[in-house]
Amino acid sequence: MNHAALKKARLLMEQGRFKMAEQELRQTLGLYRSTAATRAMLSTCLLRQNLISEALHEAKSAIRMEPTNPNHYYILSLIYLEQERYAKAERTIHMSLNHYAAHPDYLYVLGTIFFQQAKWEKALKICDMSLNIDAEHIDSLNLRARVLNRIGEHEASNQTFALAFRSDPENPVTHANKGWASLEQKEYEEAREHFETSLGFNPELEFARSGLVESLKTRYSLYRWVLNANYWANTSMDALKIILVTGLVLCVSHMPYLSPVYLSVLIFMWFPDVIFNAYLQKDERMRMILSKRECLTSRTFGVIFLGGMLSLLLSCITGKNILFSIGIVSLGMLFPLVSTLRTWSDYYTRRIAFTVISGLLGVLAICSNFFGPEYPQVFEVIFFHAVLGYTWYENFSARQDKENE
Repeated sequence: MNHAALKKARLLMEQGRFKMAEQELRQTLGLYRSTAATRAMLSTCLLRQNLISEALHEAKSAIRMEPTNPNHYYILSLIYLEQERYAKAERTIHMSLNHYAAHPDYLYVLGTIFFQQAKWEKALKICDMSLNIDAEHIDSLNLRARVLNRIGEHEASNQTFALAFRSDPENPVTHANKGWASLEQKEYEEAREHFETSLGFNPELEFARSGLVESLKTRYSLYRWVLNANYWANTSMDALKIILVTGLVLCVSHMPYLSPVYLSVLIFMWFPDVIFNAYLQKDERMRMILSKRECLTSRTFGVIFLGGMLSLLLSCITGKNILFSIGIVSLGMLFPLVSTLRTWSDYYTRRIAFTVISGLLGVLAICSNFFGPEYPQVFEVIFFHAVLGYTWYENFSARQDKENE
């Protein structure tokens, strides 16, 4: 093992230069015997670059080589957390806590798992446990402040952030967390300033970049309303969306000529972030801030949405049913296609399969116009049942599958 190379890789990681650290570690693996420490460091580098499958492989390799090291389970838990596999992430971090129950980093991960599931009381309890061990643990202070903010304890949240800034005033993660808390408090200008400060300290921090995009979109009152509605609805929003898509199936079945209007409203409720990303790409600065995936997703959305609306308009002018089918199928395909694009990962192979199946049914619905006038609506209803099945899978089934693996 080359200790100098590992020391260099660790320094690069501390500087946030994860790609260079990855290259250093891979070179080390090519020249020297593989060790658990090298695999664990490589896993962390890959996770920070959002290369989830590769990170997962390296973390499991580290555990196989050194199954008693709690830090390897800690890294694996972070990967599961990134995948939103909360039950598995919780079981894994408990493996670390079984070895070292008083480790604030491990407790922070457990608290984050609870936070992501809106289990505020549990998250707050874990944060307090971590801070009793290390009163200046930055991550735990940030998490505690976010939890307090979510339950409406804004003054206590601000005081906790003040403690974090007092400990490390130039911490980019603290500035990013404060930015998100400010968004939730409707302090949009303050949020933007914190996100920009965070990116000034660490230009590669995705958490801050995505927050900056959100804060810039809040310049539009309509988007602010949608953002606040999402914060208010929280986990109940998923169930509401399923009910609305079920209404879409009924609308297509019994009132087909009202379905374009219903579809347009539903699409706006489902994809406000993508819609505003598409609109904001006319701004050169926004194009630079948006990630490649966000740009691709919003452009794809824009092309399909405009094409669908144009087909519906031409259908009204010409009276041709095939144009109506093209329009309504195009709009319907936005649900599986855009959702798959913005969460693209080889972990979600079933989601991709659902999208392909929906697309084939949509093509069949369009082609049915050549079979006879009675067929299109039947196949359109079948197509939208597939869309309903996709949305149900995405919001309920997928989460359960991930947690029970």
